[in-house]
Amino acid sequence: GLDVIEFNSATVKMLNLEYDDQVQWRCGDYAYYLAYNKYEFDYAWMIEPDCYLNMMSLEDIFKSENLADFVCGYLRRSDTEWYWHPTSAYGSKTYRCFFPLTRVSGKLVSEMYQERLNLGNKMNDELFSASFSLNNNYIVDDLSNINNINFTTKSYSYTNVHFGPLLKLTKGYFSKNNLYHPVCDNFF
Repeated sequence: GLDVIEFNSATVKMLNLEYDDQVQWRCGDYAYYLAYNKYEFDYAWMIEPDCYLNMMSLEDIFKSENLADFVCGYLRRSDTEWYWHPTSAYGSKTYRCFFPLTRVSGKLVSEMYQERLNLGNKMNDELFSASFSLNNNYIVDDLSNINNINFTTKSYSYTNVHFGPLLKLTKGYFSKNNLYHPVCDNFF
């Protein structure tokens, strides 16, 4: 009974955005444009499938009273050594964030979409979303400021892989963290 919004070459091209075989992992912000095209939401959350929310109520997260236009983890200025930095159209005003769990306002998504149409898909979602938001004076906040979300770089990163069945079995009793990424269901 769930309404599915497909993220594929046909739906991306329908929005006049550039598509290639890397765009689904590199440009997660496209998922927001596809959803906004159908729903014109006030706010929307995106949770990547390799996130694990332990002992956490989605309802509590979704009811957050935080009014920021963009909520993400690990927001900071990009250094020139970062892998994606050379693709930036923002020069010295390039920022970065972590994208597995984010929230955006409809107003921001609408303007980001217009900018993506102009700039194309060379910048990844972490660079583009953070830089566009901050350079256009949107309200941006860190994911750690959302009630009931607890994480550290040991639980929420791109390098520390977690074994899903073990997290489910222990229900995270050995950690105060409740947000994990990346999580896999097997070792291979």
